[in-house]
Amino acid sequence: MKTTFLTICCLLSFRHTSFGETVNGYLMPAKCKHDDPKTHTAKCALICKSTGFGVVTADGSHLPFTPAGNEKAIALLESTAKTEDLQVSVQGTRQGDLLAVESITWK
Repeated sequence: MKTTFLTICCLLSFRHTSFGETVNGYLMPAKCKHDDPKTHTAKCALICKSTGFGVVTADGSHLPFTPAGNEKAIALLESTAKTEDLQVSVQGTRQGDLLAVESITWK
């Protein structure tokens, strides 16, 4: 009985815990998520920066960032000379359908 109770308590405590993960894909403004990422440029992404950012993964799904992740994406775009390749590696934790970004790096 004690073992069952302890197991249930542990499962409940970890139920809402998010674990860190790395997502590889293309950094994309949400407004442009249905277009081919390879045709986009950093300039296009900066023009669309008010729409929010996310990563288009290898399977074509779009994982949007939290507001803090959007700010990090904009800072990365503004501080780089890259203009065509938006391929990135993102480290963070999922929060529902959003990704809380810890770091974004060019691939």
